[in-house]
Amino acid sequence: MKSVSFVILAGWMVVFTACGPDQPGTPSAKEVLPDSISGSTQTQPHFRYLDDRNAVSYLLDYGKKHPGNDLILYTSMGEIRIRLYENTPVHRANFIRLIDLGFYDRTVFYRVIRGFVLQGGDSDDPARKDLKKKYGVYTLPSEFRPGLIHRPGALAATRDYDNNPEKRSSPYDFYLVHGKTVTRWDLDKIEKDNKRVFLPEERTFYETTGGAAHLDGEHTVFGQVTKGLDVINRIASVPVDPADWPLADVRIDSIRLVH
Repeated sequence: MKSVSFVILAGWMVVFTACGPDQPGTPSAKEVLPDSISGSTQTQPHFRYLDDRNAVSYLLDYGKKHPGNDLILYTSMGEIRIRLYENTPVHRANFIRLIDLGFYDRTVFYRVIRGFVLQGGDSDDPARKDLKKKYGVYTLPSEFRPGLIHRPGALAATRDYDNNPEKRSSPYDFYLVHGKTVTRWDLDKIEKDNKRVFLPEERTFYETTGGAAHLDGEHTVFGQVTKGLDVINRIASVPVDPADWPLADVRIDSIRLVH
């Protein structure tokens, strides 16, 4: 079973909870990684069980000891290159830690909504439940930063909406924005509903290029695709079932840091 959380907001298909079968795909028969790539197949770092009391201090220290912001997400439909933001240090370190631990290897994108997001990274199959019990039950403090908006290719964290006034992030689930253009009337409504104000340049961007404007200030953006938006477009176009699960697995074979 797969259990995921996101959000429904002011009529937008944004947050919800769903369950369904999770069938991680088989990894590539042959995967050759250059020497410049590091990840779980090369190193298995010492790990510590994290909870909300120790996660931030541990992750900030982990981030200092593990430099690097560029990574490659290897999918069954192509490679996506992503740069993590330095000014979201807790989310950055958490993502690197999970990459180093191999948490995302051989998982799938389990929710694909064209014009919105591709969501993945977690699974409630028994093996993945065991990993989460091993690595920790914790959340991440929100790290909202000016200019880090939900443009196409943004990498961001999911979160629970119940009893979460601080908008703390899930440490395991993530999504990539596909997005669509937003009218100025919709932006006006988002401002009213979310009690926020878009900068003029943000309005222009969303009206002309698109994204997922209604998630700004609701979910932490901590990275951006630098190459591979065409792969995101292809994944966003795959057939899905009524719960937005791809009819055929879209695999995340691995994620690797590039040094």
